[in-house]
Amino acid sequence: MENNRLETLLVTAISALDSIIQAYDKKSLTNSVLVQESKNIKAQLDSSSKGIAGLMDNMTMDRITLMKLSGSFAHQVNIIISALTMGDETMKEVAIDVARTRMNEFLQDIKNKNQGMLPSKALQALWQRYKTDVS
Repeated sequence: MENNRLETLLVTAISALDSIIQAYDKKSLTNSVLVQESKNIKAQLDSSSKGIAGLMDNMTMDRITLMKLSGSFAHQVNIIISALTMGDETMKEVAIDVARTRMNEFLQDIKNKNQGMLPSKALQALWQRYKTDVS
């Protein structure tokens, strides 16, 4: 898998998680939203496309680190989607709390493994939304 495909997978998973959290906050989280975000991730995993040019121009981490990070995050987003699909309201609240925490942790991981910077304005905006004082 080429780096730009890995970057695209990572961004797809981050975008999916952000969309789910925002839908939950707006009280518009439905199974169709969850199914669509899950399909987006699966499509990227199955895709033979080469990714989106320029998506993360300032990415400096090596290919193996990028592969581990993108695969791990996509997998964890799918687990959160499953919990939201099958859970009651309490389980959904817990899953959303986990989603927020994971978003913060993964953005921090990207930052740490990319010479202390987030490689796009979109990720920088997400960092502002999800960072916590603990980071």
